[in-house]
Amino acid sequence: MAFALKAGLQAVDQYRPEEEGEAPGISGAYRMLQDEELWHAVTPLVEGLKVFAERLDRPMGKPVEDYYGKPTSGP
Repeated sequence: MAFALKAGLQAVDQYRPEEEGEAPGISGAYRMLQDEELWHAVTPLVEGLKVFAERLDRPMGKPVEDYYGKPTSGP
């Protein structure tokens, strides 16, 4: 998972738009909000970020607890 996250972040960092243009402005941003194809592409990313954030907020136990769903005892 760590290597996949690293590769994804590097790809985001190295992204360069094909052409330099002006910022979309208010009307361009509004059109982007209405773009169904964009929302279909972005929704899985948003859901993944939500789950990631929720998981970070949970107290950390032993990894086996997540796998089997029951707490463990002992060292």
